Amino acid sequence: MDAFESCLRNGRLKRVEADPEKIDKEVRTAIAELSRARGCYADGNDEECVIQSYFAMNRVLRVLLQRLGYRDTNVYSLLAGLDHLYVQPGRMENHLLEILKLAKDQKDLVQDGARCGRKETRLILSGAEETMEVAREELALGEIPELDTQPGTSEEQVD
Repeated sequence: MDAFESCLRNGRLKRVEADPEKIDKEVRTAIAELSRARGCYADGNDEECVIQSYFAMNRVLRVLLQRLGYRDTNVYSLLAGLDHLYVQPGRMENHLLEILKLAKDQKDLVQDGARCGRKETRLILSGAEETMEVAREELALGEIPELDTQPGTSEEQVD
């Protein structure tokens, strides 16, 4: 039995009715979180950038799962659902799930007082932006602001 089936059987993934109003609200919140993450990155506040990027990415990925009629109960079930419903059919790249795991770990470390490296921060923000692009395509959300500004494209040097 694969992780998806196991999560369904154990109640970690639950069947739900997709709620368009909730989906819209969650997407708008994720956009705001991503916008805050970008501002934090530009200001050099890597720790807050990681936190906001994680929440934006997690939120929009949960929306994608709900859109197909599932609700996760934890990150493991979210990853299992996304892998089964989006990665395996070729609708999303697997590296986004790896970045979500990294973002969660980094967020947890930051909340325990750790500092973030600029390289990891840039990777996590880029993952959140790429995830939003997947949502734009999957949800046909033309009203999402263009996400053409990629972090780290300025002339800064990162060691």
